[in-house]
Amino acid sequence: MATSSPNRVSAFHRLGLSGLVFALGFQAIVTQSLLVREALVLMFGSELAWGAVFFAWLLGVALGGALGGWLESKLEKAEMGLAAIIATLSIAVCVELWLFRSARAWLGLQTGELLPLPTTLWVAVVLVTPIGALVGTAFPLACRLAEHGLATKSAGPLGRIYAVESLGSLFGGAVFSFWAI
Repeated sequence: MATSSPNRVSAFHRLGLSGLVFALGFQAIVTQSLLVREALVLMFGSELAWGAVFFAWLLGVALGGALGGWLESKLEKAEMGLAAIIATLSIAVCVELWLFRSARAWLGLQTGELLPLPTTLWVAVVLVTPIGALVGTAFPLACRLAEHGLATKSAGPLGRIYAVESLGSLFGGAVFSFWAI
């Protein structure tokens, strides 16, 4: 009778983690697409808007990655942290979309008035960076979980998580592009 190693994770748990990471990738790309579209409406579609939004997104992912790296060593149950981040991301996206759509009013802009560049950057950082940070925070937590059974000989935990998240992003982008729009 063979006993399983305590570090081995059941196929059910590997599938669950893969599902969470797939959902993260799906949600991240759809969220990013929605935020870019809202920013283009608010900022009248300039290339500066694209740059500001992607800067804010990547800043958030970098800050979130650092936070996630710190959290993964502190959390006893990384899977609960990952699930909480994905749930929080769902709520935060709704709040961010509402904020983007009401931004012209709280910025005091008149109809047709362009946002000055400093305001464009400020709005992008304030509205987009927190969402990017949630996405960035989730990745190290998922990698920690992958160390305990999801990794294969061909790809370490980082490679496996990245592949599953990328697959979720690919699928999310396709669904968003061809069905939702």
